[in-house]
Parts: sequence; C-alpha cells; structure tokens
Amino acid sequence: MIKELALQLYVLFVKLFFLINRRKRPQQKIVFISTFLKNASDTIPELMDQTKKQVVFYNYSKQPLDFKHSQLTIYSKHNLRTHIQMMKDLSNASEIVIDNFYPFLGAAKYLNGSIFQTWHAVGAFKKFGLEDHSLKKRSALSVKRFKESYRNIDYVLNGSTIMGNIFKQSFGVEDKSLLNFGMPSSDFYVNVAKVNNAKNYMIRSYPELNGQTVITYTPTYRDNVFNVSELEIDIEHMLTTLPENYSIIFRLHPSVIYNDRKFNNKRVLNLSNKESIENVLSVTDILITDYSSVAFDFANFNKPIIFYPYDLEDYKITRGLTGEYSNLVVGQIAYSTLDIVNIINRNNFDLSDIETFKNKWNEFSKGNNTQLLIEKIS
Repeated sequence: MIKELALQLYVLFVKLFFLINRRKRPQQKIVFISTFLKNASDTIPELMDQTKKQVVFYNYSKQPLDFKHSQLTIYSKHNLRTHIQMMKDLSNASEIVIDNFYPFLGAAKYLNGSIFQTWHAVGAFKKFGLEDHSLKKRSALSVKRFKESYRNIDYVLNGSTIMGNIFKQSFGVEDKSLLNFGMPSSDFYVNVAKVNNAKNYMIRSYPELNGQTVITYTPTYRDNVFNVSELEIDIEHMLTTLPENYSIIFRLHPSVIYNDRKFNNKRVLNLSNKESIENVLSVTDILITDYSSVAFDFANFNKPIIFYPYDLEDYKITRGLTGEYSNLVVGQIAYSTLDIVNIINRNNFDLSDIETFKNKWNEFSKGNNTQLLIEKIS
C-alpha cells in the first residue's frame, strides 16, 4: 500500500511537471527509453542516417549502446538529475519510443508527443499487462493507474494477427493503435548475413562449441526472482547421458543472477549477461525453454524446440497463460530432465510444426521492421 501511494504521488508530480514544461509545439526530438536495448540498438544507428531530428536515448538495460553520433545523446547512468532531464525531454519530444512499462505513462496524456510501444516479445505464452493474474492482488487504485497508463500509448508494434488480439486485451488498445509490423529486433532472425556473422563470432569466442551440437536452455523470468542458486534442469545428468558431441549453454533472463558454483566442464557455458540472446541463438541447434518469447524468434531458424514447463500448474495460477499450454506450443513437451534427454536421444523432431508456428507469430515481420518504424518516427 505504501509503495502504491508513492507511485500515485510520483504520477501526480510528473503530471504537474509535464503541464508546466510541455510546449504547444513539440521540438523535433525523438526520445528512446529502453530496458531490453535490442529494439533501440537496431533502430538508432539506421535512424541517425535518415533523420534531421535530435535523438535522445535513456538506456536502462545492462548493456551499453556501442554507437555514437553528433545528434545522439545517451544517458546510461540513472539518478535524480538524469530522471529530471528525461522528464524535460519527454515534455518537448515529438516521438517517444519505449519497449516496456514505465511509471511516467500514467501522466503521458499531458504530453504532446506520440508514444510508440515496440514491446520486447514477438509473441506471448504468458499473460501480461491488464491480463496478468498478479493484478488480482493489487488494489483498485493500482489497477486504475495501470489502465490509465496503457491508455496513453498511441501506437503498438504488432507482428501478427494473434498478437494483435493479445495486445488489445493486455493494453486495452483498439485496432487503430496497432502498427502491423513487428519489432526491429525481429529483423535479425531473417537476415542470413547477420546470423552467420553472429555464429562465426560465437565460434571464435568459444572455440569449444566448434563442431558440437549446441543445446541452449533459456527459462523465462519469474516475478520477483532476481537471484538463482540452483537451476531447474539437471545439467550434470545431461552431461553424463548425452553423447560427448553435445554442449550446453544456459542463459538466464538479464534480470536474474546465477549464484551457484561454476561447472568445471568445457561442455557447459553460462552465458547469462555475457552474450546477447541473438548471438546465443545463432549457434544453437536445440532450444529448451518454457514460457519465454525466445521460442518465437528461434522458430525462424526452423530448428527443434523442447518446451519444459516444470512449474506449469503453479504458473497458470500465479501469472496466467494466453491459452491452453499444449495448444500454444509446438513440438514436444518435457516435464523433467529425463524427459528432455529422452527426447533429444530419440531425435524425432517434426520441423513442419515449427514452420507453422513461425508463420503464425511472425506473420507481419518481413525483415524490414526497423525501416518501417523509422518511417513512422523520422
């Protein structure tokens, strides 16, 4: 209750700030605010070659943007001074590009600039936004704040018909707010040259992967879990039961820190917060995940996916799913490490299902999402 009251006071303060500082005619300025970096990092370098507008980037991710330009201002250190500067930039921006939920959205109706939500997932197994089951535990005042915040989004980048319906339910937006092209980060997965470059980089950086069949485990983020001391998959068992030419990568969500011992085996790599998901997936032969949106991206490679929802019944209750799990996923479902090993050893994957899955969720993504976004905001 105290936290919610603090947020309400924050939104009230920001409303007043925007009312005092906004201009009748916004400056020719584009503001990016990013938690996941990839959409911004793919868009900004190309945008700078095509716009005369000033571009300001507030980077809330754990990775730096390795790009400089005379018209680009980057803020990576976040303190009160930076936050006030961000409020000033938002007050006079003509376009605002975000990839997550931010508290200032509750006051965004007092802005003159258009807000573009790129989001950070191509598709959705788990519910989010107004559909998230965790909202049931929040106060009516909190739910009202979320509804007002989502209502202030002008446009949502939408990669498919099915995801469009989910966005309408989750954000409370109408069809007119949907821009029917996908996230800029999706362009990578259909760009053969970029994928090959990423794969070559990974082999150079981790020569122990050369010639190996690479299995990657990427579990989704669990709410309020920021430190993990034990994985929910028995990697030691996989190492002893799978052939020597199989290597295992695990990459946890960027918000999660793995605190357990290191594996003293060159066939195991922990690349959490070390390599981008694009680099990791480029070298992956078999993906293991649960409710993570990486499955929608990896499907572009037409390679096997094993779904491992070890906490399915609990997850249905606490977070909620966008449909019946067995109907949402494709391929084979495992409920234990033994199941995973058996599926891999059988090597009986139906890749035609992966193709259908890919087309369903990447319907509007044709490899030019970045350019389409630039044309909208520049």
